[in-house]
Amino acid sequence: PFPSSPFSLSASPFRRCGFVLRVAGELISAQPLKQFSDTRGTMMASTGNHFQTVADAGALDTLFARSHEAPVLLFKHSNACPISAAAYEQMSRVKGDVSIVVVQQSRDLAREVETRTGVRHESPQVLVLRDGAAVWTASHFAVTAAAVEQAVRNAE
Repeated sequence: PFPSSPFSLSASPFRRCGFVLRVAGELISAQPLKQFSDTRGTMMASTGNHFQTVADAGALDTLFARSHEAPVLLFKHSNACPISAAAYEQMSRVKGDVSIVVVQQSRDLAREVETRTGVRHESPQVLVLRDGAAVWTASHFAVTAAAVEQAVRNAE
């Protein structure tokens, strides 16, 4: 066994930041969200890694439109749920972009995803969108990096 290190670098599903650096449990550095607009002016936010926060209905429209060109990953996350925290950790391992709807911040968007896809809302939940429809979904402990990456490959 290796001795434990006083340093830790982790993705934080409970904060509005990307990665958090702690030394002996004390917060040293946090990378804040960076706001940006896509070419159509819809608001999304970058967490500094491959998560893109979906911030409005226009951004959701953009995701559904992009799904006609390639599979799109949409992750609905609850920042108050330990199961969702485990799913967030799995999604942080997925290669490629992950669009994320934080349910507490965007309840209307979470409901709109259910309306557009016909897939009952759960959180955590991952949907693979292709050609404007959900072609795969998983929730709770079924959200694993391997399963998500396989679903994306199958949708290509």
